[in-house]
Amino acid sequence: MFERGGWGVAAWAVLFVAACGDASNGAAPSAEPVVESAPVATPSATASAPAPSAVAPTAAPSAEPPKNIVRSGRPTPLEWCRAPLVHIGKDAGVDGGSPCSMIEVREWVMLWCPESGDRQNGESLGRYDRAIPGGGSVANDDELAAATHSAPGGPPRDAVIVSLRPGTKAQPTFTYRPIEHPDWMRDESFEVSLPESARGLEDRRFGGGAWPVFTPRDASACEALEAATKAEAEAKRAAADESRSKEDARLLEDLAELPPPPEVAAFEAEKDVLVKGSSAMGCATRLIGPWFWMRCTGKVEIREIEIERGRRATQTSAKLEDGVATLLVPYVEGTDLRVKLVHAGGERFFFLRWPKGPRPFEVGTFGATR
Repeated sequence: MFERGGWGVAAWAVLFVAACGDASNGAAPSAEPVVESAPVATPSATASAPAPSAVAPTAAPSAEPPKNIVRSGRPTPLEWCRAPLVHIGKDAGVDGGSPCSMIEVREWVMLWCPESGDRQNGESLGRYDRAIPGGGSVANDDELAAATHSAPGGPPRDAVIVSLRPGTKAQPTFTYRPIEHPDWMRDESFEVSLPESARGLEDRRFGGGAWPVFTPRDASACEALEAATKAEAEAKRAAADESRSKEDARLLEDLAELPPPPEVAAFEAEKDVLVKGSSAMGCATRLIGPWFWMRCTGKVEIREIEIERGRRATQTSAKLEDGVATLLVPYVEGTDLRVKLVHAGGERFFFLRWPKGPRPFEVGTFGATR
């Protein structure tokens, strides 16, 4: 009853199961033919990125030129004395006037105004009161005396010093009290500045405008100051040398429990330890335990040997016999010895040092100065 065209029930069952299996695998049968369409190009991350050679170069930002502004220390009185000057203020350029003044040393300027408040234009500011630094500092007595040796109207009472660095904007002000109204105040005020963007001192501004032109002054008055400055420096140096010499000459206590020094033959049998400059002086440098021994002979004629610093009460020895100099000293942590050797060509100084810590590989050096 179920047969049709020779197909049995079993055959139909097998066919039905196979068809279901194909459907479960996503391959549903279609009665219509499948037409393959041309592939559509889709942009990918790789394809859309331009080749490196196709990327337009970007101009690097140009580097700013370096600032030609060197920060220096406050000028010495002698430098202020020799500094060029320009007259500023109400009487600037007026014959016989009492102008304010400004001098410059590198990036530093000093400004002052005269005690007299009388100006040649007929204006009277009154009695001088004081200087207001306005971003600067007041000159000390030595600076003021040195700088104002040729000030019109006589030495001023005070002055203002300004250091011009990028971003500086100072306004020193010099005040006066009108005689008829002492409670009032009049002034001469000046603005000196260096913009933050300045590339050098040529960018300095005075009163918001161009920097004035300075002219040299007669520096003959500075000769006495220079001589006094040198004499003072020499006196300080001499005092320091004397103090150092006294300290250097101070005897050190002997070291406790120091073994006796080895015999000369024992030192002669040892190899040299490193002492910079010893070969040029013809010196043998030996070390046995805590004892250092040096003998200089042959190359240089030694005429004098003297322990200048680090001598111990009885444990250091320096002697000269027939042009041969011999030194025997303890060498322990903390040693700081200086020896002067006078020879035909002048003086040399030998330094034997052991700073705190392990023994140094280079135990000593020769030098031309102390």
